Amino acid sequence: MGARGLLNFIMAYFKLNLQSAMEYRFNFIILAFGMFINDVAWIVFWWIIFAKFNTINGWNFGNLLAMYSIVTIGFGAATFFVGNWQRIAENVIKGRLDYYMVLPKPLLIHMLISRSDFSGMGDLLFGIVVGAFAFLAGAVSSVPFFILLTAMSTLILISFGIIIGSLSFYFGGTGEFQETALGSVIALSTYPFSVFGGFIRIILLTAIPVGFITGIPVLLLQQYNAAYMGYMIVATLASVTVASLMFYAGLKRYESGNLINAQI
Repeated sequence: MGARGLLNFIMAYFKLNLQSAMEYRFNFIILAFGMFINDVAWIVFWWIIFAKFNTINGWNFGNLLAMYSIVTIGFGAATFFVGNWQRIAENVIKGRLDYYMVLPKPLLIHMLISRSDFSGMGDLLFGIVVGAFAFLAGAVSSVPFFILLTAMSTLILISFGIIIGSLSFYFGGTGEFQETALGSVIALSTYPFSVFGGFIRIILLTAIPVGFITGIPVLLLQQYNAAYMGYMIVATLASVTVASLMFYAGLKRYESGNLINAQI
């Protein structure tokens, strides 16, 4: 499949998922609104903290807004557009890959885009709104650069989900580990990266990519650094490559389920 054919395939699924969401408008609105309100609660919490302490290890409230914008846009976009990124382990364990394996489409991409979680739209919209406030606060000076960093952060987040989910090819399980691991990464990504130091910071820049999901992007928005930008590019390319290699290597160990009874 060529690049144009792949793009058309992705767009077709996007339209299908969007039509599905519109068929249940009330549920869609409730889910999106619920996530939006949940995110607002966290912003209010941090606003209270920064009202008492103007800065936290060099981070101000504007930097926090930029951080929240990046992580919520990334999580929201991933959840809405490639909804299966959090359910790879579940699909592997329950034999649901059979359906994708018999179709002449890129298996990993097909699996990722075949599901859409409508609640992600609430996070996505929230992130855009918060990003606008971060721009007004001076924490974002270049919108194109902010979009680039957010796109890279999103790719790293999705790749981490694929890597963790692909472990189920090797170790089995119930899929709870992937859910727990991703929940932990998202939670850590909503704290100012400046509060982490020493060995913890090393872990968050290597084994757990929290530093590249929000930490480094916010530092680059504060002050551009060519070395940090280089690290960000390498981390993005490495994450996507490792995720793809782990998934397809694990696929060789996949035990097919009953295609008739597979839950799609």
